[in-house]
Amino acid sequence: MLISGSSEDLTDKLTYLDFMARSQRAQVSDVIAVRDKYAASKRELDTLTKTLAARDADLAAKKKSIQKKVDDLQKLRIRAYGAGGGATGSMRTGPCPAEYTNDPGGKAAAKACSLIGKPYIWAAAGPRGYDCSGMTLAAWAAAGVSLRHYTKWQWADNKPVSRGELKPGDLVFWYSDLHHMGMYVGNDTVVHATHTGDYVRMAKMDDVGPIAGFRRPS
Repeated sequence: MLISGSSEDLTDKLTYLDFMARSQRAQVSDVIAVRDKYAASKRELDTLTKTLAARDADLAAKKKSIQKKVDDLQKLRIRAYGAGGGATGSMRTGPCPAEYTNDPGGKAAAKACSLIGKPYIWAAAGPRGYDCSGMTLAAWAAAGVSLRHYTKWQWADNKPVSRGELKPGDLVFWYSDLHHMGMYVGNDTVVHATHTGDYVRMAKMDDVGPIAGFRRPS
């Protein structure tokens, strides 16, 4: 191709070839630049991945350590209270709350447990005594949540949950007319203010009466 034709044709062909060569060099340079950018980005990503993996491993170790401390605390609580232990005797049937959590429900459950032994007083919400909805109202107030003082209002105002979803602090209602309620504290156990002449006490949830349902304040 180069030696055929006139000198003018040869000049044109050489010019064209030079243009093609420069174009190819530019394309190769672009590819090299993209490759180098990819390699640099991959190095940064690999470094970040290793950092996150190390952080995840550290967090997992800390979580395991914290869980062990929680489990040890639970064992100590069971040893401290036992069955029927505690200052209120038979009114406290075991560690209360049975499960420790540091969320609002856990705080409400802990407050309810602290009220065990207080006398039942109709329409009262403390501090000398409590009725059933007054006790749950006072317990959740300790967690910064306001409830209305009436079983049917607390039923209507709060989120329904199933028995399988229960956690400390949830409200338990008995009887079809919802005339009695208490607070779940874990291990199928509730704290409730029973009736005139009695006291705030723990009980097995199914021993109180026919369960109507459950609610969770928020």
